[in-house]
Amino acid sequence: TVRYRSYLNCLCYRFGGRLMRMGREKGGEEGRGILRQSIALFESSLDLSVEPSTVSVSCWRGLAQCYSILKDPLRRLNCLEKVEECLRGVVEDKRGGGRKKE
Repeated sequence: TVRYRSYLNCLCYRFGGRLMRMGREKGGEEGRGILRQSIALFESSLDLSVEPSTVSVSCWRGLAQCYSILKDPLRRLNCLEKVEECLRGVVEDKRGGGRKKE
């Protein structure tokens, strides 16, 4: 099930990114609607992620971009804080993984 979850996680992330680009190109009310769909996909991806990963970091960055386009500075800031938090988790995970010798 973990493999299936990570597959779905990546799918959500990929489609979220595509929708974000579409929303940015469209602009106006229609573009904002597409960006909201993109946000929903990024959030689904984060719900499916098991621990901080490069996909999580990219999702939070995507969310920050969406909120920046939608002119929502507070949410954008929250997402950028999450990016830093996730990056720390990813780095610590890599360090921890390399040190385990029993």
